Amino acid sequence: MIEAIEDAIAARLKSEIADLKTVDSYAGQFEAEVPKLLPTLPAAFIAWPSSRFDGVAYNSTDEKPRFTVLVAAKDLRSQAKARKGDAGAATLVRAALQALRGQNLGLEIERLKPEGISLVYTARGLVVYGLDMSTGFTL
Repeated sequence: MIEAIEDAIAARLKSEIADLKTVDSYAGQFEAEVPKLLPTLPAAFIAWPSSRFDGVAYNSTDEKPRFTVLVAAKDLRSQAKARKGDAGAATLVRAALQALRGQNLGLEIERLKPEGISLVYTARGLVVYGLDMSTGFTL
């Protein structure tokens, strides 16, 4: 189910945010050299950092996974760039929030609930925000 949720999040982001060049699972992309990453931006990478379990019983367990959408864009500190319509990371993470909040993505899961947005990385021309979302389902 985790993989299905991750795939559905990616599909929703692709369909709702036209400014994204790349939407993919997170596989250490920020560990690579930033210059190699810049041509793929703006991008969203989906990670599954954790799950907790409630109602553990003999034949039923509720899993509460948390997903993080990492939104990366070139640093647009110049207002001239912003006026040209370039979408910065802050704008894109808000768009991701709007696209995902309250969605069940056509799956048998609880609607996605936002938990927070945080600045993950900013250096060398790259800005990354993380959007944490939670959901739940019965195993």
